[in-house]
Amino acid sequence: MSPTIKRQALLLFVLLSFTFNLKVKAANETIPAGSFIVNMGVLPVTYANALKPYGMVNDLTRNYGIPVKWVINPSKVRNGVDFTYNSTNYSGGPFIVPANYITPTIAAVISTWIAQGIIGVYTTSPIVVPVFETITLFPLTVIDNQNNIIVEPYYANAGIPSSSYVVGTPADLTICYDLYALPHADPTWPIHSNLYDFVVTQRGSIWAACHAASVLEGSNNPNPPFQQLNYLTTNGLQCYGNGGCGPITQVHAKFPTSPYSYPATYAADPVMQFIGNLHGATENGSERWYVPQTTGQWLATTKRTLTTMDGVSPKEGVKVAYGPAYGNASNGLVMYEAGHSHVGGALDNSVAAQRAFFNFALLVGVKAKLKIVANFPTILQPGTSHPMDVTVTGGVPPYTYVWAATCTGTFSSDSTAATNFTLPFDQRPPTCDFSIIVTDACGRRSIQEVKIPVNTVLPVDLLSFNGEPKNNSIQLNWKTGSETNNDFFKIERIDNFNNEFIEIGKVKGSGTTSIGASYQFIDTSFEGLTGNYYYRLSQTDYDGTSKILGTIVVPYKAEMVIATLSNSFFDQNTMLNIESEEFNKISMRLISSEGRIVLENELVLNQGQNKINIGEKSNQLPNGFYYLQLLNSEQNLTFHLIKNSR
Repeated sequence: MSPTIKRQALLLFVLLSFTFNLKVKAANETIPAGSFIVNMGVLPVTYANALKPYGMVNDLTRNYGIPVKWVINPSKVRNGVDFTYNSTNYSGGPFIVPANYITPTIAAVISTWIAQGIIGVYTTSPIVVPVFETITLFPLTVIDNQNNIIVEPYYANAGIPSSSYVVGTPADLTICYDLYALPHADPTWPIHSNLYDFVVTQRGSIWAACHAASVLEGSNNPNPPFQQLNYLTTNGLQCYGNGGCGPITQVHAKFPTSPYSYPATYAADPVMQFIGNLHGATENGSERWYVPQTTGQWLATTKRTLTTMDGVSPKEGVKVAYGPAYGNASNGLVMYEAGHSHVGGALDNSVAAQRAFFNFALLVGVKAKLKIVANFPTILQPGTSHPMDVTVTGGVPPYTYVWAATCTGTFSSDSTAATNFTLPFDQRPPTCDFSIIVTDACGRRSIQEVKIPVNTVLPVDLLSFNGEPKNNSIQLNWKTGSETNNDFFKIERIDNFNNEFIEIGKVKGSGTTSIGASYQFIDTSFEGLTGNYYYRLSQTDYDGTSKILGTIVVPYKAEMVIATLSNSFFDQNTMLNIESEEFNKISMRLISSEGRIVLENELVLNQGQNKINIGEKSNQLPNGFYYLQLLNSEQNLTFHLIKNSR
């Protein structure tokens, strides 16, 4: 993914609406056997078994375009079970790589991550799980260059390469970036003012920690229109100490009041999918908790997912809070996570704090996904062409498209927004899985998948369809096992000039029958030259509904001919004797000594002897030497002729 599309191209950015719901929703999906489950609830937690999975998700989505299922049980209690498979409980928001995307290459990639400490298992049977989201995008991030060394180790711990982020300032944000990370920093309006446009216009998201969040909330434009970067409150946050947060004058105690609370309301929240506690990792640095100024409060849309015992809602103290900027669901997301480096306290607290960061990043990726709406047929009819199309909003055009199906069939194009899919008449699986993957110019990717049933109750059960050359013609034969409301069959042949099927005849059907019938059609209108002839058989119901039954190719070899000419001199009475084994067609050319065709005819030959007058137009030709050429795809006979009229 290259972030080279500059901010000046912002008009190309199509705004993407994102609904921010307080209650997490998940849809049950059947995950096929052979899928890989990442166990995110392993104890004891380590950087390897709890953070490396994010590296694998980044690797699969960014480098291989593989979607990953993020599974969260919406009814779970904190640290509760998301699903059970083979008597093992899976919790902590497990990831699943679906079997239909696991090729030998992807299996090898998964193996490399297992070797780094990921704990997982391949399923041997289908399983139904509550999928919160299909992850197709790990967001590209700019890390603020003030204390970037605090956040970069999070990526290293997860095995995510530095190519997934850049270190800089808000000026480095392009329309290809989705997340700006502010660790311990002192943002100012002159340098960070365009973060306002980043979240409001570009719909980008921000993560801030320590007192960077407090300073950010107090940053404001001293000139009209007097914007303030108070994303999650009505009037900004208090500061950890007098003079420590720029223009903020209200201060709060350095240490929050414990015990801390993880509200049950957010047990299934995607950001809070980690095992154990994270507050131990926030007990360091300047800003160890946040609280609104006395003249304001938390916005109603701000989730206070880890609270202290200070104050009461909507002015309570928090250690972790996030929500849509300015309370507007169409804006980007903003998250504040107290603490300096998130490596304090016990290891499990440090892992949990860093997992909260990456969970927020995944949620940002969910928000930044392209919104695609594909139109698929409700049922597949074998032998019928089905139109499909997709519309896209969000991201940066141009878009690329990839259509795919698990059943045998053909797309008219697998790389355009609109296509047609044809399932062969003799292919009748119970269902067919389809997917459309759309990618924008920045590499943002979305996928829509659907399972479509196939109509296995067909109007005509075609048992066979074949053809054979016979007596200067081609005979077509087909048999049916049963027919329902079958009015007639239509026979078509490829037109060699336009390379399209043209109708050459119809045969009456048998209506409705359970015992089937045999049919025959003789084609005498073909060219009669050696080659392959393509035929297509279709069926039409009494209501006019038509379906293609099948296509065959019939090889044909033209019969040999023998030609004799008794005299090399020719005039108006010169005859050519041609003996043909069967009905045939040949081309006759009279060519001058200079190589110019002066006469050309198509000759139709009957079986046996044929006499052809080749000199009827000789009086129009000057005296001289000529060549008489007889040819078809099998033969090329040449005679020397002399015209010497006196």
